[in-house]
Amino acid sequence: MNYKLTWFLLFFISSVTAKAQIDITQAITHAQNQTKLIIQEVGQAQTPTQPDLLLPRSLTSTNELKLIPAKDWTSGFFPGNLWFLYEYTQDPYWLTQAQSFTSLLAPEQFNTETHDVGFKIYSSYGAGYRLTQSASYRNVIIQAAKSLATRFNPKVGCIQSWDSSNKWPFPVIIDNLMNLELLFAATRLTGDSTFYRIADSHAATTLKNHFRADYSSWHVVDYDPVTGQVRQKNTHQGYSDQSAWARGQAWGLYGYTMCYRETKNPIYLIHAQRIASFILNHPRLPTDLVPYWDYDAPLIPNEPRDASAAAIMASALYELSTYSSQGSTYRAAADKIVTSLANLYTSPKGENRGFILLHSTGHKPAHSEIDAPLIYADYYYLEALLRKKETNIAPQLNGISNRTINVGQNLSFTATTSDANANQIKTYSLVNAPAGATIHSATGAFSWTPTQAGTFTFFVQVTDNGSPMLADVQAVTITVTPIPTYTLTVTTIGSGTVTKSPNQASYTSGSTVTLTATPASGFQFTGWSDDAAGTTNPLPVSMTSNKTIVAQFTAVAGQQVVSFNLINADSNQPISTITNNFVLNLVNLPDNLNIQAITNPTTVGSVVFNLSGAQVWNSTESRVPYTLFGDSGSSSNVWVPVPGNYTLTATPYSAPNGGGTAGTPLIIPFSMINSVASSALAHITAYPTPTSNGYIQVNQIIPWEGKITYILKSTTGAQLTTGEINLTEPTNTLKFDFSSQMSASGVYYLQIVTEKQKSSVVLMRL
Repeated sequence: MNYKLTWFLLFFISSVTAKAQIDITQAITHAQNQTKLIIQEVGQAQTPTQPDLLLPRSLTSTNELKLIPAKDWTSGFFPGNLWFLYEYTQDPYWLTQAQSFTSLLAPEQFNTETHDVGFKIYSSYGAGYRLTQSASYRNVIIQAAKSLATRFNPKVGCIQSWDSSNKWPFPVIIDNLMNLELLFAATRLTGDSTFYRIADSHAATTLKNHFRADYSSWHVVDYDPVTGQVRQKNTHQGYSDQSAWARGQAWGLYGYTMCYRETKNPIYLIHAQRIASFILNHPRLPTDLVPYWDYDAPLIPNEPRDASAAAIMASALYELSTYSSQGSTYRAAADKIVTSLANLYTSPKGENRGFILLHSTGHKPAHSEIDAPLIYADYYYLEALLRKKETNIAPQLNGISNRTINVGQNLSFTATTSDANANQIKTYSLVNAPAGATIHSATGAFSWTPTQAGTFTFFVQVTDNGSPMLADVQAVTITVTPIPTYTLTVTTIGSGTVTKSPNQASYTSGSTVTLTATPASGFQFTGWSDDAAGTTNPLPVSMTSNKTIVAQFTAVAGQQVVSFNLINADSNQPISTITNNFVLNLVNLPDNLNIQAITNPTTVGSVVFNLSGAQVWNSTESRVPYTLFGDSGSSSNVWVPVPGNYTLTATPYSAPNGGGTAGTPLIIPFSMINSVASSALAHITAYPTPTSNGYIQVNQIIPWEGKITYILKSTTGAQLTTGEINLTEPTNTLKFDFSSQMSASGVYYLQIVTEKQKSSVVLMRL
C-alpha cells in the first residue's frame, strides 16, 4: 500500500471541505442546548435504588438514558464535555456543572483494577486542572497515575489492560495507548520520570507488536507475563482477528500523535502518519470519511457506521497537522470529518435525551450500542471543534544558563517564556530536580540552596493549557562547589624573589596574604600585575578568588627580549606575533612550528627559554635566530604542539650558554586550540535525550556513508570512548550503546567524524 495520500484523495477532501464548512459557533451552541437537556435527563433517570448510576453513556434499545457508575470506563467523558463547553464559553454555569460531575469520579483515582483510570481521570480531572490549575485536581491526577502504574509489567514492557483470564493471561488492547497521557501528565506535575518511562515503554512495545505490515492494528495482543513473549493476537470488538476495527485504528492514530507530542520521538510521528495513511487511503472508507464500524465488515455498505471513530480521527488529525509536513492534508481531512458529523450525524435539537452525535457503534460482536449515541463520540467531537477553532502552539522557554555556586549559597533565577498563545496559562515545573529545589508554577521563579557538592542536571519545563497541552523543556546543569578555598600563584618577570606570609597551598575565602618582593642584584622591583597593581611593597592580598600575581623586576640597564614570533618551521617564515593571552587555532596553522625570540639588541650572548603548560621544554640558544626548539643550520627544528594552555619565558644573557649578566626577560601566556567552525558542522539530533540507560539513536537528514569515527566526551573534554564504524550502505540513523560510559547522570558530547564532515551533538543521561 502507498502510505502517502493519493492525489485523488487530496483533491476529494479539499473540494468537499471547500463546499461545506462547519460553523463552529453554531455547532457549540447546539452542543450546549443538547448538554443542558442531558443534564435534566440524568437528574430524572437517577433512582434511590441504584444510587451509583450517575453519569450518561448511551441510550438503551427503547431510547431510555443509560446511566453508568463512576467505575465504568466511559465515566470521565461527560465531565470532559462540560469542561470543553466551559473552555469555549467561559460561562460560570458550565464551570459549576463540570466541577459537580467531575467530583463523582474522585474514588477512581485509587482504582488499580483497570487500565481505564486514564480515560476516566484525565478526560475529567485532567481537563479541570488544565483550565483551573486546581491543586486538588492535580493531586487526583498524580494518585491516578500511581494507580495505573501498578499494572505495568517491566518484563512485558506494557500496562496490563484487562485482568488475567484463561483466554488472556496478560492482554494489552490498542485502546490502552490513550491512558498513557495520564502518565505523561504525572511526570510534568511531579518531576518524577518513572511515569514517563512506563508510558514510553508501553508505546514502544505496542508499536512493535500491535501493528501489521499495512499499519493496521490488532485489537488485543496477549503476552506471557513471565517471559514477556507474545502469545496471541486477537480481536474483541472487531469483526475478526485479522480485520481492522475502526475505533481501534482511531485509538492508534490519536495515541501515537499524543506520544510524539510528549516525547518528541520521531518514530512515533512517523507511525502516526502511517496509520493516518492506512485510514485515509482505505478503499472502504466512505466519502464522508465516517468509517464503518470495521473496515473489513462483510456487509459493507450495509454495515453500521461509527461516528465515535470519526470524531477521534478528526481530533487526532488536527493535532497531527501541526507536527507533520503533510499538515494541510491532515487538516483538510479533519475539516471534512467534522463537517460530515455536524451536518449528517448530529441529533436534532431537543431529541435523543441530549446526546450530540448519533450513529456510533460500541460493541457490535456483543450486540451492544449499535447505531447509537455514545458519550465518548460527543467528547472527541467537542475536542475536535476546539482544535479546529484554534491551533495551539507550544510555548518556548527562553535560554537558561548553567550555573556554578557554592554549598550553602542560594541560587535564584526566573524562567521566562515566549508564547504565540498569549492568553493561555503557563505552568512551570521541574523534572528530576535535586532535593530542595523549587520553581513557582505560575511565575517560573526558581530557588535552591544546595547542601552538598556535586554536579546536578535537571529539567525546567513549561506547559500551556491549550488543547492539546503543549510543553517545552530545557536541561540545566548546576555545579555545586565546596565551601571555597582559593590558591595564590606568584610568578616573577626578571630576577627577584617574592615571599608569601603565611606561606600555604590554599587560603580560606576572605583571608589576607602579604607578599614581599626582593629584587636580585642588578635589578629593581617595578610593580605588580595580573590580579594586583601598583608598587606597594609589601602588598596585602585579600583572598576572594583564585589569584595570580606577577612581580616585575627590571634590569637597571642591559639587554631584553622584546617579542615572540610564531614561525613556520618548514619555511622559517613568521606567521604571527604571540601577544599576551594569545589564542592560536591549530586548524588554521601548519603542522610544523617553532617560536623565535626577538631581542634588543638584535644579537645577545644567549637566550634561555622555559616553556611550561600543556608541553614542557627548556633550552638555551647562543646564536641568531634564537628559537625555542633550535635549528639545524638553515632550517628550524620542528615543534608539533598539542591543544592547551602555555607560558613561555625567555631571558637574555650577556654571555653564551646562559652566562654573564641576565637582561630583561619576556613572559607571555598563550593557548593552543583545535576547533572547527560551527558552520561546518552538520546538524544531527539524538534520541532519547535525556536517556535513562545510555542507549542512544543519532539521526541526520543527510545520510552518513563510508567510514565513521565517533568520540564520546565528558563536559570537561575528557575522552570516554572512541571507535569506528564502516558502513556498507548509506544510513540516516546510528545507534550506540554508551550504558557503561554514560553511567552517571549529566551532560555528554558525542562527535561523529567522516571524510566530509564533523558533527557534534549534546547527550543527557537521567
